[in-house]
Parts: sequence; structure tokens; C-alpha cells
Amino acid sequence: MIFRKLLFMLFATVWSLLLLWQWRYRMWIWPVIGVIWLVWGGGRSPMEWRSVNAALFTLPKLEYSGPPLRFLPEAEAVLKRRQWRMVSIARNFFSVIPCLYWLPGIACVLNLAALLAGDPFMATIAMMCCIGGWVIFVPVCLYAEWFLRRTRKLLTEYRKQALAHAARPAWDIEDAQCRDHFCRHFGPEEAFWALWLVEAAGVAEMMYPDDVLMAVCGGNYFDVLTKLKKTSWVKTPEMTLREAAYNCILPQPLRENSARSDIVLPDPPEIPAEAPPLSGYAGKVVECCRGEEWPKLSEEKIQGELLRRPEITGDLFASYWPTRREAAIALTLRNLAVDQMDRPEALMCYPNDPMAFLTYVADDSMESIELILSMEWEFNIVIPDSEAVGVLRQMNLAQAVQYIMEKQDGVAREEGEGKPE
Repeated sequence: MIFRKLLFMLFATVWSLLLLWQWRYRMWIWPVIGVIWLVWGGGRSPMEWRSVNAALFTLPKLEYSGPPLRFLPEAEAVLKRRQWRMVSIARNFFSVIPCLYWLPGIACVLNLAALLAGDPFMATIAMMCCIGGWVIFVPVCLYAEWFLRRTRKLLTEYRKQALAHAARPAWDIEDAQCRDHFCRHFGPEEAFWALWLVEAAGVAEMMYPDDVLMAVCGGNYFDVLTKLKKTSWVKTPEMTLREAAYNCILPQPLRENSARSDIVLPDPPEIPAEAPPLSGYAGKVVECCRGEEWPKLSEEKIQGELLRRPEITGDLFASYWPTRREAAIALTLRNLAVDQMDRPEALMCYPNDPMAFLTYVADDSMESIELILSMEWEFNIVIPDSEAVGVLRQMNLAQAVQYIMEKQDGVAREEGEGKPE
């Protein structure tokens, strides 16, 4: 992936040098080579999108009772030591790599402009672009590529060890019967993306919903995340195949970071449970938040009210929400309140809880601003300043979830429904 871009950088550098060295020859042959280079794809052909038979989901859902596929404890310990570097590379390397394409591309345009205008000054600027690329970006990208190659080898070896302890039958994605059997372990929305994930990973064994995605993909893990443009998943090495498929469904999936908890959300019930009525102090919070000024509340009373609630579980939390998407967004908001607002670790919250009950802080604190920024980052949305106070003060949790969903859907409509290459 990186070496083609390095060759492109080398080509732009050599062209700029030749233009500056022998300007009178003008080097018209090099633009022709550059155009050929740009037109030449050289990449892999896009993967076929396989359809899923909807009739499968009228049959009973299959369940796998065996142990999930995951790395051995020794392998997990090694990967944990490499975790911070993998996260750093996923966050920075994949955003830096395009610079190895755009910098020489800009240099080639400047060189062509220099030829057309008859001015070598533009070739000098092109040369400076190339030097900047070699000095700043190339060393970083070479180190990241070396680290990723080593990590891919480790993941491939650890996957073999995991399969030796949790043997799986052979599986052929070209066989329609094998695909149907695989899809029946998932819900109708998740099956399509689960099938895409295992095909992108080049899996030759049968996989199940609770298998860890990193163990499923092995050495192809980073390639799969790059195709999906979800390199942030590196932060959650415990993500299962079912969770990954579900995250692909959302128009703007939740970002996976420190706000993620170990709570696993099951499929929501057909009829969600009715949230319990608000307690006396929660009702007072609602009344206080209707005014225009920031209310003066007692954090001690809020904490005491929350501590009297039952401990959160995935089944209990999901039972109050009509869809899994709403439950996932609400759970992320709850996790942000726990992480940033010092709410109880075992906090259980309900759809009718006022947001101020979860996020209240003093009006002179920066925590509210940080919380809004975290929400924007988590859900990949923009919350205007004029709406931020309403989200934190006047809405309840269910209204905040609907607000975020509308923002995500709006972003999805603007960007269009894109599919991975």
C-alpha cells in the first residue's frame, strides 16, 4: 500500500530535479509518464456484494453453544503491550498516508504549470513539497508500515493458535448452503455485514456471532478496518463479530473509545418495558430545568438518587428501548456521564430521566463543554452552541437519543450512502 505512493513521491522528486537542473529541455516526456501513473490503478478489484436470502429469517435463529474464538491469554498479553502503538497508528498513520499521494500530486501539477507558463519558480515550489514529504511523512509511514507488518504476522500466528483450541469446520463462502447457515446465526440487519466482514477477512472456517473480530480476521484485521474506514475499532480489541456487524448498520456508527463499557446489549424486546415514574427529586429537576437560567441543583441528592437504583445489566437496560440503535446511543450517553461527570459505575438510567440528572455540574465548570465535545466526537455530529444548553438541560434521555439520531441521519443524507471499496 505504501510503496506505490513512495514510488510516486520519487517520480515527482526526480521530475522536479530534472526541471531545475536542465530547464531548457522542458522534459515533456515526464508529464506523459505522470498521467499514466495516475490513471493506472494497480489495486485490487472491489469485492462482490452478496445478497442475503430474507426467507432465512422466518426460520428459528441458530445458536452456537461452543466457546467463542478468541486469542489465548499469552497472545492477549502481548497484544495489550502493543495496544497503544496500534491505536496511535490507527489514529495518525491512516490519515497521514494520503499525504504521500497528494504531495507528489501537487508537485506534478506545479511542474506541469511551470512547463506551460515557462517559469521554473513553480518547479522550485514543487521541489519543496517533495522535500517536505521525504523529511516529514516518509519516515513516519515507513515505521508504521514496518510495525503493521510485524503485527500482521503476530495476528496470523495467534489466530492459528486460537483455532487449535477452538476448532471450527471448514467453510466456503461460494457455497450458498454455507452462507445460509452462517447468516441464520445473525439477525436480518446484521447478517449482510457479518457476511461481508468474513469475506473481506478471507475466512476459510465457520465463524459465529460471539467470536472476537480480531481473532476472526487475523493478519487481515487492519485491511478489513481500512476498507470499512473504521480504524478506530483498534481501540476495542474485544469487539465481537456481532457487535462489528451491528456498528456497520448505523448511518453514523458510534465511535469506539474509552466511553465503551463491557455491557453487551441483547436484541431489544418486541414491546419495550415502561420506564418507572420519576422520583420526587427527579421531578423537581425537570421543573427547575424549564427556566431560562441554569438551575441550582444538589449534586449530593442526585448522586443519592442514582445510588438507590438497581445495578445496570445489558438485559435490563435494553428492555426499555424499542430498537438496539436507540439503546446503543443511550448506553454511550450513560457511559459519558459515568466517565466525565463522576456518576456511579453501576448507574442504571431510564428513557424518562432528565439529562440534567446525568450531566449536571456547576455553571462555572468546563465539564459541560467537554461533555458536548465528547458527544460530538462519539456520534460524529455537530451540536450548535444554541442547542447545547437544551440538550443538557431541557431534554430527557429519550429526547436526547432522538436528537442524536436525527443529527446522524442528516449527516448520512448529506454525505450519501457510500459503500466500502
